Amino acid sequence: LDRQRAQYIALLADGAFNYFSLTVSPEVSNELRKKLSPLTLFLDTNFLFGILDLNVHPQVDVSAELLEAVQQFSLPFRLSYHDATVREMQNTLYYYEAQLKRLTWSQAISRAASVSGALTGIELRYHTRNAEQRLDVDDFFAPLRHWQILLKDKGINVYKVISTQEELKSRATLEAEYREFLNTNGKEKPDDAIQHDMAVLDTVRRLRSQARSTLEAGALLVTCDYYLFRFDWESCRGDGKHTNTVLPNLLWQVLRPYVTSSIEFDKAFAETFALPEFAAFGGGAASAASKMLSILAGYKDLPEQTAANSLLKKGCFGKTPKPSR
Repeated sequence: LDRQRAQYIALLADGAFNYFSLTVSPEVSNELRKKLSPLTLFLDTNFLFGILDLNVHPQVDVSAELLEAVQQFSLPFRLSYHDATVREMQNTLYYYEAQLKRLTWSQAISRAASVSGALTGIELRYHTRNAEQRLDVDDFFAPLRHWQILLKDKGINVYKVISTQEELKSRATLEAEYREFLNTNGKEKPDDAIQHDMAVLDTVRRLRSQARSTLEAGALLVTCDYYLFRFDWESCRGDGKHTNTVLPNLLWQVLRPYVTSSIEFDKAFAETFALPEFAAFGGGAASAASKMLSILAGYKDLPEQTAANSLLKKGCFGKTPKPSR
């Protein structure tokens, strides 16, 4: 216990040192921004869902702060998402819309669901809003059918990629390596998700230059997926190459010297040092909660407390956070 406490204190000290060492004057920040090179940031699906307020993840607030800083300080970054991400976004939205439309959700059930701590993402967002005010599933998803327009309004646009047969073969090898990595680490992902992740990562790797500085390499993948980040980091380290992915909080720290601070900015920046990068619910608890909610929704006039107790007995409360996409 004493050793763990000492390690924790050391991490806090490192964070405090980094925070103050990266603080620069407005004049210096302005000069540094002038030297920034153009950079294409590929935003992963989980990042985009966070920006659309459809993802529950420790990195979501940092993602919003990143976009605000890019726009406020006119950083020379092109905000993009891969055309493979278009398919993944659409498929995910279609899936959850179909799941939620199978049943009629009372506000009592939604209130129980929203406080259960087991649901994440789109399901949680729907139940939270339905708990506050009766909301039809169609009405919830209506604006999301135009998600590309919503992202474009935020300065985020699709990046179209045409791959050669040789590149597709190379990507298949990358997919096999990623699948083996996930299996070794006890992480399950659908084949579609694996194909998407490697399509984006492969594109970023091909676009990046050999520049030593991440901000000068031309392209970078920003993801909230710790497993994807770790796979790229480990595989690049093994090949003696620079990494191609970054977590939002890490990018936020890299950009610190390039933006002028304020009280609000300093507060948001300091919080990135305490982010629990692994704190997101795994699929087990969310899946169990979704199934239990489907059963409870079939009972008319079910008391809210009864629904909450049912979720508790099912084991949907109090799960230990696990890493997840």
